[in-house]
Amino acid sequence: MSEYVLAIRPRKHYREGMSQKEIYQITRGVWSFKPERYLDMYLAMTFINGIVIEVFEIENWHQAYTTKNEYPWNPKDYPGDGRVEFTGKVAGKSIRDKYIGKYFRFKQGDANPARRIPITAITK
Repeated sequence: MSEYVLAIRPRKHYREGMSQKEIYQITRGVWSFKPERYLDMYLAMTFINGIVIEVFEIENWHQAYTTKNEYPWNPKDYPGDGRVEFTGKVAGKSIRDKYIGKYFRFKQGDANPARRIPITAITK
């Protein structure tokens, strides 16, 4: 059975030189997933141009906008109804070393910024 990770492509909100804290905020929320699609994910990876730039360990899932957040967007732009966010922390060194800089080929034309992908699909 494959393990799945949350793959986030924050194209709208990412900018070069963001701090780790800012990358965490744009990775952790707010996403539209059914519970059976996200509850088994324990890692979230931030992808820019298909490359992993950061990895976070997911500790808990919450209804959107119910935790302390510093999102760079207005909540009115992404209403919280039916959306979720996670709280977590930067992954440990061994996990980060294993995945940062690795690649995942997203489907051409796939506009969804949040995907549930098999961890085995992340390659060199």
